[in-house]
Amino acid sequence: LRSFMKPLQIEEWAVAVRKDDTEMTQAVNEFLKAFRATGGFERLSETYLSKQKQAFDNQGIPFIF
Repeated sequence: LRSFMKPLQIEEWAVAVRKDDTEMTQAVNEFLKAFRATGGFERLSETYLSKQKQAFDNQGIPFIF
């Protein structure tokens, strides 16, 4: 990204699991890693944020989700 570019919106998401449930924590982390690697977030942005993504593309601004 260009150094002068600042995010328009910052969001933080969370998944709650019991503190001692390391198996669930590992499963969630593995899912998120695989989902990102296989283009899951890209597909979500195409499905639900296509207008916003197109507006960014029209201005030559990277759309990061």
